[in-house]
Parts: sequence; structure tokens; C-alpha cells
Amino acid sequence: MPTTPDAIAADITEAATAGFRGRLIARGQARAIIWRDGALPPDAPAFAPQLSYDLHSYAYALLGLGLRLRELGGDAAQARTAFEQAATALETVIAKGNRQEVDRDFHFVMAAASYHLAHLSARAYSLLTIVEAEENFSPIERVLAQLMRRNFGALRATVLDYRASGEGSDARIAAAIQANLDQAEGAANPVDGGSNFRFDGLDTALTDAFLAAMSLLRVALERGERPLLDQALDRLRVGLAICSELNMLPQWWAHRIAKRRNWEALITDLGAREMESGLVRPVAALLSRMRARIGSDLNQLIDYVVNNAAAWTFPEVANEEPEDRERALADWERHVATLDTAILSLIGENDIPDEGIEAALDDILQSSLWHRRLLRQNEQVQQVLRAGLVSRSRVIWSQSTTARRRGYFLAGVGLMTGHALDAIAADANLLLVQANGAILQSDGEAAIAAITALAERVFTFYPFTLDPMPANWRDILRAWLLGQPLAGIAAGQKSETLQFIEGGLVYRLPWAMEAIRVRAAANGDTVGVFDLPLEDHELGLAVPAVETGTLNRSASILIQAGFNSRLAAIKAVTDTGATFQTGQELRQWLNSEAVAAWSAQPDWPTAETRAMWTDFAQSFTPRENRTWADRRYWANAAWLGAPPPPGTPVQIHHWAGQPRVLSTDGTPLGTVQAALNPGRAGLLRAQVAQDVGRLDITYLGPADLSGA
Repeated sequence: MPTTPDAIAADITEAATAGFRGRLIARGQARAIIWRDGALPPDAPAFAPQLSYDLHSYAYALLGLGLRLRELGGDAAQARTAFEQAATALETVIAKGNRQEVDRDFHFVMAAASYHLAHLSARAYSLLTIVEAEENFSPIERVLAQLMRRNFGALRATVLDYRASGEGSDARIAAAIQANLDQAEGAANPVDGGSNFRFDGLDTALTDAFLAAMSLLRVALERGERPLLDQALDRLRVGLAICSELNMLPQWWAHRIAKRRNWEALITDLGAREMESGLVRPVAALLSRMRARIGSDLNQLIDYVVNNAAAWTFPEVANEEPEDRERALADWERHVATLDTAILSLIGENDIPDEGIEAALDDILQSSLWHRRLLRQNEQVQQVLRAGLVSRSRVIWSQSTTARRRGYFLAGVGLMTGHALDAIAADANLLLVQANGAILQSDGEAAIAAITALAERVFTFYPFTLDPMPANWRDILRAWLLGQPLAGIAAGQKSETLQFIEGGLVYRLPWAMEAIRVRAAANGDTVGVFDLPLEDHELGLAVPAVETGTLNRSASILIQAGFNSRLAAIKAVTDTGATFQTGQELRQWLNSEAVAAWSAQPDWPTAETRAMWTDFAQSFTPRENRTWADRRYWANAAWLGAPPPPGTPVQIHHWAGQPRVLSTDGTPLGTVQAALNPGRAGLLRAQVAQDVGRLDITYLGPADLSGA
């Protein structure tokens, strides 16, 4: 067995060649073409009886090689090759194989996991969707699929339902084993396979422990607490060792995959969240990238960031894979922008000299979360984080004025984006005025031309860029603004069109247009033949038009008010001849005889949106309990045993009609003595109160927690 990265990579290269083992994968694919439920037609070629076995052996050997290569820090591209080959081999067996075959479901999940590790997301997704939809997959297989898809809501329900049921509890397993022992003792002729119930008990215990680890993982990510993540990893290591010792291969592979597919990213994200204060996270991430480039200790890193003007240019790292570099560049731009906006929100509106930046930051951040987080680190880490914050602040000050910094802050952008907005300001300001003026005068063509010209300028720089960008994006924008159906223009590229509308037209372009407006106001920009300040022009029409997909102001207001069908909103306004321009006028229109008459028709505004319209009309006035807020509650708890210590984090999960209290690993602890709404919309956290008979509950959401 190869033990070095080079030797492993060489084995992968050999195994991935087209003619390896008599063109094994090609033979499997050829058989799959004519295979149906594991059976070949009478006139089929004579495929080897052991072909499926050979494909399985090949797949798991390559999967193991790829995992070992990753663990040793070897060639990432070679590891992905191993994963892709493994997935392809497994899929040639499961795609048209016998659906009743033992372990078929397990091979199905391993094929999806291999595609996932190979970064072939679409192929992994298609398999994982089947796993989540079908009922015959085991709890471990289902949870692995949910973990790979980052479907943490479904994962929570699967894990906590199982743990709350007590199906895998020691008492339930012991009782089942004892019942089988009693039955075996009473049998006149016990069969040799009578020990299978012991294996079943062990399998159940491993399942329970695996789901307990997944519960810990989910809570660790939710709360940002590294010790909980370490506990989850420890439990997976124990399970892996047990599976290895007892030669339980499917369970062993499941534990191994759970430990090695994107844990690195999860751990990195968790480490960032553990330090997060709005400032610490981006500073730490940016400094880590700098350190990866220069490869030095923290003292040298401090010197580098303080005295090197190029430190804030994206640091290139030698021998980095292109896709890793692309991901790192996107993270770098995002973290720099986040750090810039945080700095600008603290001191961006003040006229502070360069030499006063450090003192101003210290004054503002005293007793802040940043300050408290720093105190948890050693002195050297504190120094490098402070150096990073001050260094970036000085870069911003050296490349901007007080007015421009205020504009960047109001626009919610960083220094580089601010510079890009400054560069297009003259054209962009005029185009923004022209777009709004054209809508005001019902000149649709002029409005579309101006908005398209704006988009051509802002879609070229972060954070307003899109990937992918449809080649016909201008046609999509035109159809969107004209309120036309998009099915025809999206033919053949439905996913890309939807992403462009949601990411580009509903989000980024309106943000860019607002950024242009507030930047101009902060800098006192003037526009037009009369040289008037930009804010003296009508600027409230173009952004809603882009957000809602219609130049009709009344339809746009209706959509913004909560009626979420664009085409039906346009139809409702057109049918009634509506011309309302304000929220008050919208209310009057909703109560008008014209709307009442049209609403009496059973298929108005359309048959598909009739129920939506009725709900909207009845609930147009927002109720108080729809407002999201940070809410604090307490509730009594009835414990199954001794209460946990004060401050212990717990989970609340509805099981068998009652809100149950579970530990972080999903162990049942007790019951909440209060009527809680199982369909609540918000996010709930709970911990044992100082009075251990109570729970302290933090709820971020509307006033819908009570089930009464």
C-alpha cells in the first residue's frame, strides 16, 4: 500500500488510465447500457459474472487513495481524479443494477459522496436528491446526504427525531438483545445465525452514536462553539475505530466520509465564527492569507502588514490550484469589503488625521466585542490583529477624502468598490437621473436604455459582478422591465436566467443604483444643464422598477406591498386601470368597488394566483406579531433525571406532540412546561437557567413562539 503522496498519486494515475484492468469502467458502462434491474437481455455479450464485484473493489480502492492523498496534503487534482473514477465505477453498477441488491443504497450514497468530493456538484446533487426522497435509506445514509447538501433543517429533524425516540438508547438495545437471548434459550434447535441480533444491536448503537455526533456538529455550527465540534469529531473517531475493529465496512466508510469530505471548510468557518465580532473575522482571514504567502512567523507578519504597501493586494500563493485561487480571491475581496465597511462605520464620518487613526479606533472599541475577543488571545495574536486593523484603516485614509469615505460608508461598500464608483460617477449620475425621468414620463424605451447603460458599468466590478453572466442578459433585463413573461427568453438556460434575475436584478443592480445615489449626495455631485444637486431630481422610481420587474409604478408598489406574483400584479393593475402612487392610495384601491368586482371572479387575477391574492387582500395590513425581533423568554422544565448545571446549552425539539428538552448530542433530558408553537418561523436558543427548574430562551423571530 503506498504511503507517500507521490506514490499514492502514481497509483491513482495508473488506475485512471483508460485501459486499466482490461478497460474495467468501459465494460461496466457498456453493460449498463443494456442492463435492466441487474438482468441482461438473452442476446447480450458475455460480461464477466464478477464485473460488479470488480467495479466495487476498484471504486473503494480509489476512494481510499483519494482520501489518503488529501489527508497527506498531496495533489488536490489527483485526489479529485480518484474520487471521480470511484463515483463513475459505482454508478455503472447502481444505475441499472438490481434494486434489491444488499448494500445498494450504501453504494448509492458513496457514489454521491465521491462525486461531491470530486467537486462535481451537479452529478452529486442528482443522486443526493434521490437519497432524500426515498424511504429505504438508513438514518446514517440519509444524514450523510443532508450534510453534503448543507440541508441543516432536514438534518436537525432527522437526527433529533431519532434521538428523541430513544430507538438507539442503551436500555432499548439491551432489552432487544435480552429478548432474543430468551427466545434462543427456549428454542429446541437454535440456528447458527442466532447471533445476528447482537450485530443488529451493535449497528443500532453505532447509528445512535453517529447521529449524536451530527447533533453536536449542528449545534456547534449554530452556536459557534469549537468544543462542541471537537466532541463531534471525537465521537466519529470512536465509531470509526469500532467499525474497523469489527470489520463493519459500510459503517466504516460512512464514518470516514463524514470525517473527510468538507470538514476543513466547516472547521475554518467555525474558527472564524468563534472569533467573530464584525471586525475580528475579516482581519483574521485576511492576515491568514498574507501569512500563507510569506510563510513567516507572527512578528514578521506584523512587520509585513505595517510596512508593506502591497500587503493589501491579493497575496498570490505558490502552486495553488486555479479553483482554490479563485475561491480565495473571492473570499479576499469579500473580507476586504467587510473590513472596510466596518472601519468606515466606526470612524468614516469623522475628519481624523492619519496619525490619530489608532487612538480613535482604540477609543471607540474600548469595551466592545472586538476588545473582549482580543483579550482572549495571547499578546502576539492581539498585536497582529491590531496591526491589521490599523494598517487597513491607514490605507483607506491615504486613498480617500472625508467626503468620499462618508459616501462609501453610506453606500455599504469598501475602498476598491468606492474607487470604482468614483470613476463612473459622472456618467452614472446622469444615467440614474435619465432612468427615473423616463419612467416619470412613461418613456419605457428611454428608461430601459438608461438602466441597461448603468448595468453595463456596474456589473464590471465587485460586489456587483455575477458569475455566470448570461450572454443575453440585456434581453433578459429588457423583458423583465417590460413586465413580460420570461419562459421564452429563458429556454435552454432556465437556471442561469433565474440566477441573473435574483442575484443581478433583484439584488445587485438596485444596490449599485442606491450606492451611486448616496455617494453622489455625500460628495455634493451636481447633474444636468442646470447643474442641480443629484438629490434634487426624482430618484425614487428606477430602483423599484428593477427590483420588481415592471416599469408600471402601481404594479411595482403592489409587488413591494407583498403580492409576490409579478405577472398577476401587472394584470390586476391593468384590469382595474389603477394609477396609485403611494401606500395610502394602494389601500384605497384595495377597498374600491372596482377591485371588489374583479375579486368576485373565481380566477382573478389568474387562476393560479387566486388563493395568493385572497390571502394578500385579507392580510395586507401587517400584524404586530410579524415583526422580527430579538426576544427573551423563560419556561419551566420537567427533567427526566438530575437537572443539568446552570448555563448548559440545550435543544428544544417537538416530539410526540410535546416540546422536549434534548442535550447538545440529542439525548432526551426532559420536557418544556409551556405551549410552544412547533411551526414558529424564527431561530431559538435555550440554556439551563440559574434556577435549574427553568430554561432561558433567546428567540430571534416574530411574536409566534407561544403555541397558545
